Amino acid sequence: MSLIYQAFNRDAEQRAQRARRAEDRAILVRESRQRYLRELVEQYNTVKRARRLLRAHALTYARDVDTPWVKVDRYDELMQTVLDAQLWFETFSHVLRADTESFATSARIRTSISSAEDFLRSILSEFETFRPTVQADQEVPLATLPVLTDYIGPYQDSEGFRRRFVHPMQEALTAMQALILSSDQP
Repeated sequence: MSLIYQAFNRDAEQRAQRARRAEDRAILVRESRQRYLRELVEQYNTVKRARRLLRAHALTYARDVDTPWVKVDRYDELMQTVLDAQLWFETFSHVLRADTESFATSARIRTSISSAEDFLRSILSEFETFRPTVQADQEVPLATLPVLTDYIGPYQDSEGFRRRFVHPMQEALTAMQALILSSDQP
């Protein structure tokens, strides 16, 4: 009888240890997701901040009240922020594919992040093509930079910014929040 009792206790103890390990793993996964969500919100806000700063500091109407011109030196400076954000989104795309523990069922998040990163890459591609052709102290018509125009234009006119960045980001944030709040484990 004593052997049966010991076997039963050992089995119960092993089940309890497995349950504790599963709980610990679930806590780590949740904390990891929460950290990624915080970082995602920070980068989203960084891109929106750069957009607003570009409008406020890189545009001038000195030549013509109706035609915005871009101050190349400020454009150059503020695009560094967009570059940093794009690199973060690129890295996060890799994390989403690699971290199968935290993001096993998150194709929606991966697709949304990829869209946002692609939009930022298009802004940077235009910047990389344009920037070597002008001097830092120059001003150029905003119309010569169509992707920048879309990025910093009025929200209702910024179709690419809304469709390729804002909407995917909102979808990714919603999906990440749902993933954190769900009781389902990956």
